[in-house]
Amino acid sequence: TYGPLKARKAGAYRDIPVPAYVWDKLPDDEDGYLFDIDDRAYHVAFRNAARAAGLAGVTPHQLRHTFASVALASGIPITDVSRFLGHASINTTFSIYGHLVPAALQSARTALDAEFAQWQAAA
Repeated sequence: TYGPLKARKAGAYRDIPVPAYVWDKLPDDEDGYLFDIDDRAYHVAFRNAARAAGLAGVTPHQLRHTFASVALASGIPITDVSRFLGHASINTTFSIYGHLVPAALQSARTALDAEFAQWQAAA
């Protein structure tokens, strides 16, 4: 059955990016919902699908953390990752995954150094 997402109003939803190789394996569903089953049936269906995909023992929570970690390590802004995860506050996302963002400091330094070098070359 459908119900409100955790900490959200009834009828609230969130869009999340789904890789093409996963999307291609999903059945066509004209209402736009990915899941339309109760919690117990979902876990059974997930366990069976994970086993068939060679991912026996992997949990939805592990996939969630993997998604967030890969997205941040690939340079997806933490604000977007927070929205995809459905966190009510970016502070939640930062407290869990903030250690994956320090590379952004070096990226910012590199961008500033490159801009300064271009400015000096033009002067």
